[in-house]
This record gives sequence, C-alpha cells and structure tokens, in this order.
Amino acid sequence: LAWASRRAKGDRDIADARPPDALLVGIAQLLAILPGISRSGFTIATGIARQFTQVEAARFSFLLGVPAVAAAGLLELRTLLAAGGVPGPAWLGVLVAAIAGYASIAFLLRMLERTGLGIYAMYCLVVGVLALVLL
Repeated sequence: LAWASRRAKGDRDIADARPPDALLVGIAQLLAILPGISRSGFTIATGIARQFTQVEAARFSFLLGVPAVAAAGLLELRTLLAAGGVPGPAWLGVLVAAIAGYASIAFLLRMLERTGLGIYAMYCLVVGVLALVLL
C-alpha cells in the first residue's frame, strides 16, 4: 500500500477497465486469501499498478469483491437452510453488516480522495502488528 501510494500517477477510471485489468485484480483477490494479506489493500495496489487513480482503483476493487462476498453469503445461507432455517437475529446481522460495509466503503473512498493511501497503509501496518502481538 505504501508503495502504491507513492506510485499513484494513474489517470484511468473504471470506464477504461479492460478484461486484463479485471483478471489481474481478480488474481490479487485470490492471493489475498493468504494470511496477513488485506484483500482490499492488495487489489487496490494492483489497480494502481494498472494505472487507475487511487479512488478508481478502490472502486474497482470493491466492485470486483461483490461476487466473492455474495457467493460466500449464498453458500452460508444454503448451509443454514439445510440445518433448519435462518435464525431471526441472523437477518438483523446481515442488515447491520450491509449498512456498516456500505458506510465503511464510502468513508474509505472519501478518505482516499482527501489523503491518499498513506494513512490506510499505516492503519494496516498498526493493526497487523497489534494482531501479531496480541494473538
């Protein structure tokens, strides 16, 4: 993220995205399954490497994350339905998670417009070190 923040000279937006861009960001998303790799951070950095602006790389990253998150949710829904149904509180959890996710993405995009990726890179570093120390 710190490297991408300094490198960010791209001028492309989502409308300029081509299949190779989606393929490479998708591969970055796949590699982010490895422990310690931020999915959004790695895919945003990949988008920046493909010459997208920081904000557009983030939008592209989140857009390409929707199918993975939706598929995981549907898989879990299938498991819950097979076990007898979805408990009522789970639906409230889905609603709260959706609202929090949308608000988090909106906040991150506004932050990127104002400050760039540097602060997000520092946040990931601090949280990562804390996780290593505390866990």
